[in-house]
Amino acid sequence: MTTKIGSPPPEPTLSLIRCPECKEVHPKLPYIDSATVAWFCSFSLATVYSYRSRHILPEPARRAGSPRFNSCEIARWIAGRRKASEKT
Repeated sequence: MTTKIGSPPPEPTLSLIRCPECKEVHPKLPYIDSATVAWFCSFSLATVYSYRSRHILPEPARRAGSPRFNSCEIARWIAGRRKASEKT
């Protein structure tokens, strides 16, 4: 697959589930990479890196040498931000 310079990365094709553990909707994969977090949260990849370095996002685990985020933790983090914005 060839990608033109300056074109956006392909959108990941993920199946979403309602998790029985956290009761939130998130990708079916237990651990997701930074690009998938950006897609799922509707952030840019730079925002994910910035939030990660400022410890705003949940701490990722190291899987195969690269940081992977727990899907449940990201879903809970989004739900917490959504509830906080509704209170204001």
